Amino acid sequence: MSAFNTNNKDEQQSIASAPRNNSIVLIGLCCIGVILFFIAATIVLSLIPLYLSAKAISDNTETVSFNVTYRINNGTLPLGTLSTDNCNAILTDLNTQTKTNQAVSRLTPSISSCTVTGSTTVPTNLVRRRRQTTSEGNVITYICSLKGGGNCRRGSCLGERAQILIASLLQRGIFYITFTGSNGTRFLFSISAISSNYSSSSDASVNDITALNYVLYLTRLQSNLYERFQSQFNETAFISAGYAAQAYTYLNLILSHQRAHINTLVNSIIALAGSAIPACTYNFNSITSVTGYLSAAQQLGQVGANAYVGVISGLTDPSLIELFGQLGDIEARHTVYLSQLVTNSSIGTFPENFTKDASVAETYSATNSYISSCSFTLPQPLTILPGAFTFNGTIPAISSTITNYSRPMYDNDNRVLQLALNTEQMGVALYQTFINTLTNTSYSNM
Repeated sequence: MSAFNTNNKDEQQSIASAPRNNSIVLIGLCCIGVILFFIAATIVLSLIPLYLSAKAISDNTETVSFNVTYRINNGTLPLGTLSTDNCNAILTDLNTQTKTNQAVSRLTPSISSCTVTGSTTVPTNLVRRRRQTTSEGNVITYICSLKGGGNCRRGSCLGERAQILIASLLQRGIFYITFTGSNGTRFLFSISAISSNYSSSSDASVNDITALNYVLYLTRLQSNLYERFQSQFNETAFISAGYAAQAYTYLNLILSHQRAHINTLVNSIIALAGSAIPACTYNFNSITSVTGYLSAAQQLGQVGANAYVGVISGLTDPSLIELFGQLGDIEARHTVYLSQLVTNSSIGTFPENFTKDASVAETYSATNSYISSCSFTLPQPLTILPGAFTFNGTIPAISSTITNYSRPMYDNDNRVLQLALNTEQMGVALYQTFINTLTNTSYSNM
């Protein structure tokens, strides 16, 4: 009886533990199943992109069109529609740029409506070797169409690829295209891409804007100086300080020049789609007299003249180079007059044989004492000081690695240098003639 009871108890315990063991097995299987599910899901998700069809760009139906504007840096062409041969020369160059850029190498460009604008009347013998004048320009605008090729994945579609191509053109800098004149003569022209409807300005024009703001910073400073002290002092104050009343009148004229320069600089910046810097907050507390005022005006005038010389070689727009030359010349003339007042002589401070070209750091150092604060970062334009490029008189072949100096550029520069040399030789002859005939007594009687 005892043995029977013991065996029955063991059987009951075995039956009771069976459900618990089954539960553990089921839980383990479920965990393994969940893990396998996540592994499978991960694999499937990673393979989805391989089985989705990419959006193919149709060579026949999908195109994008945009305008591109080039500037001729060393000559002009007749206004109006560019000849088919010259338009094809642009297309050939564009094809080369497209094929060498892997991101857009499968696109096919075409060009239509090549037009020359930027009217100016110039001697046509510069371009066509005829002694007559005609209306010509140095800006070429054309319409480019791109047909697609390859695949378009993850939003990298045709319009974006067009932007890539345009960006590469704008960042390219100066390049060269040979155009044919109406008489069949071929000339190598220096070209820069300056804008398109996908971009407001090129890297080159960005530096032009920076240079404009740099000299605008100086012009606003000078204008504020004159504004303050022309209202603080009057003719009587000038006379009391030992100056002629006319000096006060002339400084009012200089003030009007500074205002005109500000308007011109601001308009030039706007024309390049840039933003003109505002005036700073100025500190002229160190100036307490008419003499101190004139000394500060003379100092800032000299800084301004030197600043124009320092940045003019970094400009890319020929019209801005001319503008900077004109404004820098006026600044130098102001400085000569102010020097005569400061030194109380008809000669003033006699100039050196060359105008100093100030670096950007030198300019800001010279003006810092008059600045309390500015709401903008001080412009830092590119400056190419003497020694950065030296021309040894030898014209490089077109195939040469030296590509930044073409034959038309040389011909024009040579004519300018010859004109300047003739002028200097006339000046030397004049001085030499009268130095030999006049004496110190002649000058003292003047």
